[in-house]
Amino acid sequence: AREAHLRYYGHVVRRGEEGPIRRAKNMPVIERRSVGRERIRWMDVVGRDMVEGGLEEGDARDSNK
Repeated sequence: AREAHLRYYGHVVRRGEEGPIRRAKNMPVIERRSVGRERIRWMDVVGRDMVEGGLEEGDARDSNK
């Protein structure tokens, strides 16, 4: 699953800044905080996968890595 997350993240990063996927990624989340444990966001999972894999954001732009 980690590999699939990182592959899709690379797809999102290589898109243009004005594309709908990229706009949704950069969109702020405005919602009331619910009681209990904080929800896990997609970028949190991708960031954790990148740290565990020893990758940086620039590596996502290179589809050969």
